[in-house]
Amino acid sequence: MTKEERDSKIEEFGGFAKALPEALKEFPRSMWLYKPDADHWCVQEIIFHLLDTEMNLYVRYRACVAEPGKTVMPFNQDLWAMELRYKDRDVDQAIQGLIWVIQANYDLLRSLPEDDFKKTVTHPERGVQVLDYLLEIYFKHIPHHIGQMRKRLDEWKKLHP
Repeated sequence: MTKEERDSKIEEFGGFAKALPEALKEFPRSMWLYKPDADHWCVQEIIFHLLDTEMNLYVRYRACVAEPGKTVMPFNQDLWAMELRYKDRDVDQAIQGLIWVIQANYDLLRSLPEDDFKKTVTHPERGVQVLDYLLEIYFKHIPHHIGQMRKRLDEWKKLHP
């Protein structure tokens, strides 16, 4: 990835700290716990998933820079959602945490020199991951899940015209 491509992705990622709360306004709170079935997440579970993912990335990005080559912890997103009972947690607290960690990750990424983006961590299931690669794959994560929330809203509206 070129420096210009990277900088553009980092800036767009940083904008999610403001864009996500704006996007959440599209979804009535009354539908945040709606699930079409047990295999799909509701809006609240998606918010907690985003928080846990960004918190894991908080550690991975920093490990990559400070301890290149370090093995990072994977996490089973479905098990976390179930065992941590995302549907029973304080979603407003999660939103605050999510905004904070997006901003913290953005601040770190935009402060790094070019060479740091070539540093790596080792994921036990996915192998060696370069910081540039982590940025590339997780850059799309929040928009993907906003789309998933919109799908839940469409499904909910069919049941609540």
